Amino acid sequence: MCGLRAWIVVALVLMASVPACTSDDDSGAQPTTVVTSTTSPAPNTTPTTGPTSSTALGNYETPGGQLVAVSPMNDNIGDLLDWSFTRFIEAALPEPTVRGIDFEVDDPLCDHAAGWAVSSGNGKEVDICLPLDEICHPVNGVVLTLPGKLCMLHELAHLWMAEHVDEAIRSDFIEHTGAHTWRDLNVPWRHRGIEQAADTIAWGLLGGTIEILGRPLPPCDLLHDGFVLLTGQPPLSTCSHFETGDAEG
Repeated sequence: MCGLRAWIVVALVLMASVPACTSDDDSGAQPTTVVTSTTSPAPNTTPTTGPTSSTALGNYETPGGQLVAVSPMNDNIGDLLDWSFTRFIEAALPEPTVRGIDFEVDDPLCDHAAGWAVSSGNGKEVDICLPLDEICHPVNGVVLTLPGKLCMLHELAHLWMAEHVDEAIRSDFIEHTGAHTWRDLNVPWRHRGIEQAADTIAWGLLGGTIEILGRPLPPCDLLHDGFVLLTGQPPLSTCSHFETGDAEG
């Protein structure tokens, strides 16, 4: 799934609830499909420009030179993808390999999830179910929303882990977080290490100072050290840690 876990509320310039997504990730094991619910997104304030009505399928070239089939392709989607792939580069991480990204998904899974990733053989694809106006929000011009950014980073993180996170790292991360399993479908998604890991990478790549509120409260060092464990690099993000008693809800 994409975005931070359901018990997290992220604040950058303004507070925003985070959508959940699904993943069908193959990181050295059989593919899995995870379904969870979404929450209502709120915009962040990253300016971008360009038309939002194009529905043409087009090739997008990543900063690292990959050609990705994207539908639809327009300036706003291009800005989101530029921003997302650049976060990996700025964190000194190789780009995840991606063959296609679809923002016009017609699938019943979209009733329950904001998106998912598929990594099996040559099929390395991302499907995003968020409506385009919830990814590029017309507030003070057109902005890239926080939920859109988090969902894209989370799904790209799944593809990145399929290439770069081995069994030893998975075991260490499970021990680090106390996750119940890496990807067992019989375990609720919030307790699966693979989803917590994608959340952690998305958090670390988002950048800026992030205040995390909620119960149970994840310590900042848990996220920081988890990102380092998974990637071997320091995160781009920092966070302010509030005592659990100061959090509401």
